[in-house]
Amino acid sequence: MSLLLPAGPVHDEEGLARWGSRWGDAAMPVSVTTADGRAPDGDVVIHRLGAVTVSAVVSGAQRVTRVPVRRSGADEPDLVLLLHPHGSATYRWRDGDVLAGPSVLLMHDSAQRCSLSYEGPFTAVVLRVPARAVGLSAEQLGSVAGTALPTTNGTAALLASFLPAVTSPRAGRPASANGWEPRSWTW
Repeated sequence: MSLLLPAGPVHDEEGLARWGSRWGDAAMPVSVTTADGRAPDGDVVIHRLGAVTVSAVVSGAQRVTRVPVRRSGADEPDLVLLLHPHGSATYRWRDGDVLAGPSVLLMHDSAQRCSLSYEGPFTAVVLRVPARAVGLSAEQLGSVAGTALPTTNGTAALLASFLPAVTSPRAGRPASANGWEPRSWTW
């Protein structure tokens, strides 16, 4: 299933909450803040295949914060891989910062607290996979979270070349599908 969720110009607190909800659909539940308190213009494209989600968020300056989630017996963590084909973010996890830009594939545990600070326009591509699907226990996932992999070789390079194409609004659709033209895609 694929979804396009345009934010459009929404300028109220409810709009900012809706934008945070769209980020949550794409990656993990978050809260979003902006310098002026208004929802940023942007688009979210979400592709789901079973429990795997590949999404793209195209927007402008904002801070995205994930708060910790208590895991119950039924909750399973997700491995979140984050790539920025355009723009960058300062990723804060635990006590350190990582600059997440076009040359880095960032790994994160969906249940852990983190924040992403975007100073300007960006495209974020997010791959969310249940940790069990890649053979990681919750403890193992916690140990790889916060790792920034260079996209110059290996699996990270493969994903960096593949993920933006998968999240393109035209992926799997003819060029004329519904006439929607993305404003900010830069592949």
